[in-house]
Amino acid sequence: MTRNDGDWLTETLARLTDDGDGPQWPSTEALRSRASRRRLRRRTAVSLVAVVVVGAAVLVAISRPPAHGPKAELAIVGHSGSAIELAAKATPTTNGVGRHDEARLATAENGFALSLLRQLNASGSGAPNLVTSPSSLATVLSMLELGARGPTASQIATALGTPNLTSSQQAAAWHALSTDELEAATRAGIDLESANSLWMQKGLPLTAGFMAELSQQFAAGVWQVDFENHPAAAVAALNSWVSAQTHGRITELFDPGSINTQTALILANAVYFKGAWQQPFNPAETRSGTFHAANGVGSAASFMFSDTLVAPATKGSGYDAVQLPYKGGRFAALVIMPTAGTLANFVDGLSPASLDRLVSGLRKTAVNLSMPKFQLTDSHNLNSVLQSMGVTDAFANADLSGLSPNSLFVSQVEQRAFLKVSEQGTEAAAVSGVSATSSLRLGQSITIDHPFLFLVRDTTTGAILFDAEVENPNS
Repeated sequence: MTRNDGDWLTETLARLTDDGDGPQWPSTEALRSRASRRRLRRRTAVSLVAVVVVGAAVLVAISRPPAHGPKAELAIVGHSGSAIELAAKATPTTNGVGRHDEARLATAENGFALSLLRQLNASGSGAPNLVTSPSSLATVLSMLELGARGPTASQIATALGTPNLTSSQQAAAWHALSTDELEAATRAGIDLESANSLWMQKGLPLTAGFMAELSQQFAAGVWQVDFENHPAAAVAALNSWVSAQTHGRITELFDPGSINTQTALILANAVYFKGAWQQPFNPAETRSGTFHAANGVGSAASFMFSDTLVAPATKGSGYDAVQLPYKGGRFAALVIMPTAGTLANFVDGLSPASLDRLVSGLRKTAVNLSMPKFQLTDSHNLNSVLQSMGVTDAFANADLSGLSPNSLFVSQVEQRAFLKVSEQGTEAAAVSGVSATSSLRLGQSITIDHPFLFLVRDTTTGAILFDAEVENPNS
């Protein structure tokens, strides 16, 4: 009797459950005979659902999928180093999400973005510039929330501004919003790409429900790696993925050495944007000028200039603002310069409602605009920032039982960002990642940094062969 690919897939996934003899996996040749090779285009990634990944003979045991789960044709769709990513074409579900839910999520994301800026300002990094992608961070936290339960889940939802949405509703709303944006960008000729991925330690069991929702709503590629024995190879594969998704603008997600043998899982999001101005600046009009920093010190900068610009703008009470549309008009850059007080104080006073009022007060008019061209890179460890925003349990008393039956907690949340603004338009990239550690593998941390007793003994008889009292190991 001939079976379709969906039946074969269900059986294969079930065989991956560790039954004591270790998981099994068909050969690469067998996989390729069942699916034609295809390229995963991130612009249409919402229609591709990741199923499982094989990498350099590294296997993982996952929970048995539902017998009536999606049936689809397997395809090899991606590579990162020696890892191979497999995906199946399937139709994501929206759980009844409509435009109203998208609007609610977008409003919540605005609040999250402003809160993130305020917390980063308060953290006092001392850096003159700050670049973030709140949507990238919110996406990766939403993926984590799918596997969180109890206070861990509610704290993430509250920080994201969506306490009245379930994790499934939020995930579905993100899928609907990102699909809408990607389609609008394509129509406008803007390069907007987003990709999600899950990097997991071999042998880590994941729940079928989490895997299904992660695939359906976030089109997340699933990569199996061996953090425990080969962390350097795992990091190299992750960084290769990061570089590919950001067109080489960002080449690593985590600091060297921060991903180690204790890492159990990483959730990652990458976003890339490249849009041309609807009304480009003439490079011949770019001129040198002085930019005045917050401390009053002036420095030379290259200013783009246009005296033919027609754009929404205003000189408000305490600020000047202009909105520069990109091709197609769906996306735009909103530039706000406080004319009184500091930029940090201005951001502190912003809310989604006041930002909406500011935008509604813009009027299309002729503008003589001078604005610096610039290129920025930034990186943030967001552990303390998220804890200040109320996400505390995830780092200590995490309940991620919806993700895995193993005990896990978040060890790091990182973001890298890139932004370039020139006469032609804007190029931006960001990658956000959540690293989770298995508390079962963490063990205790012991530092012998005081005088100690050292014994060489027979563990059977208890006889002590040598002993020493070490008061100063350097003496």
